[in-house]
Amino acid sequence: MKHIIKTITNLKMKTIANLIVTGTLLATPVWSAPEANQPKKPSTGVHPIVYRDASVGGGWVNGAWVEPKDVMMFMKEGELYTFYSLTAKEGQSKLLEVEDTGPDIVARFEGTDFLKHLNVGVAAPWNALPRVPKVEDTNQEELKDEVAKILKQNKQANAPVKIAQVVRIDLEGDGVEEVIVSATNMKLEPDGNPAIDPTAAARGLNPAAVPGNDVYSFVLLRKLVNGQPQTTLLTGSFFTDPNDGRVAEHYRLAAVLDLDGDGVQEIVTHASFFEGDFINVFKMNGAKADEVL
Repeated sequence: MKHIIKTITNLKMKTIANLIVTGTLLATPVWSAPEANQPKKPSTGVHPIVYRDASVGGGWVNGAWVEPKDVMMFMKEGELYTFYSLTAKEGQSKLLEVEDTGPDIVARFEGTDFLKHLNVGVAAPWNALPRVPKVEDTNQEELKDEVAKILKQNKQANAPVKIAQVVRIDLEGDGVEEVIVSATNMKLEPDGNPAIDPTAAARGLNPAAVPGNDVYSFVLLRKLVNGQPQTTLLTGSFFTDPNDGRVAEHYRLAAVLDLDGDGVQEIVTHASFFEGDFINVFKMNGAKADEVL
């Protein structure tokens, strides 16, 4: 028995040692029992996804990711949805109806306060937030360096580095935490939408066109791959010409949820722009984060 206990202890210590990385990426690793790390089979049911004011963002349907217009036919009146913020379960509500308004598929729910905020809802019986993200200080030099590298790669080497959000989360339940960073230097309204540029009309542009040079908004993932930290740009926009006429899009992390029931949490980013918004969903695939919606 002593030999068995000693062997298990040594295995734990080796596992912990393998997870420790200097710097900010994995400063406080968490060890999980091997049986907790076994992958689950994804659900084979129908699980639509909604966000913010109940726009439909797609869904996981019979083993496949499905776009908003295609998931609409599977949405049923009275179906119960659970809504989550970035760090908590916010509440539940039943679907009243779903409508194709042209640009968007809009779902309507029984009256709730949390639908006024940036929350993501899913019709699923499981806990979609098995591991809660930790919001961290945005003033981390290692992460600033990674943001600066992304800016340089996108021809914005002179843009100021401004991190808006840092979140640490064990996406796959393997005991190793990833870091998700949102960065932007856009002028924003209180609701998170890009501010209107009052000078745009005089330049013959949409009032929501991006003002100034070197404006950006993006989300990146920092993950340990083969023992080394790796940074991946998930989504975003970079503007180097104030007269290119593109409408500004503000990107941020909305939620980190298990949307298909396999125990792995997907990354949900939110983009808002003049009179509209949308989400993207990224699924971990080994060292990569694949965009599935």
